[in-house]
Amino acid sequence: QLELEVDKLLEFIKPSNLANIVRSKAADFIRNVLRDKLSQQAVIVECGSTCLRTYLADSDLDLILITNNSTILHDDKQLLITIFTALCEEIYKKDSVSGYATPAQFTIRNIDFINARTKLINCLVNNIGVDITVNQATAISSLIFLEEADKLIG
Repeated sequence: QLELEVDKLLEFIKPSNLANIVRSKAADFIRNVLRDKLSQQAVIVECGSTCLRTYLADSDLDLILITNNSTILHDDKQLLITIFTALCEEIYKKDSVSGYATPAQFTIRNIDFINARTKLINCLVNNIGVDITVNQATAISSLIFLEEADKLIG
């Protein structure tokens, strides 16, 4: 009986297919905004609860920019500055077309640089919180571990 109740609860709180699609499109939008500003060798991947489909409705979308040529912390900071600038330019581009914000499928708001141990850019894309970090190998490793554990356990 308890297992059935837990299954019902999980079914109720799990993300809908529409929520998954919206988050995936928001990630694609960020990739498109950053494509021209970043090296061709840079890849932006989704990480965290979004990949595992375990996020809640108000959870952030975690993105990691992975490069193979950023080997020192200074390079990572420069990449974060580039990301921040590209997101700001996207806002300006949309606002400057006619002097006010034009309707768009995705809108970026509230861009912040978070100067913490793990430095990141935080913004809102259509009211979805988005965190962008650079070269966070531990986050990717954790994701791989959890996916493998899920395969093993079932």
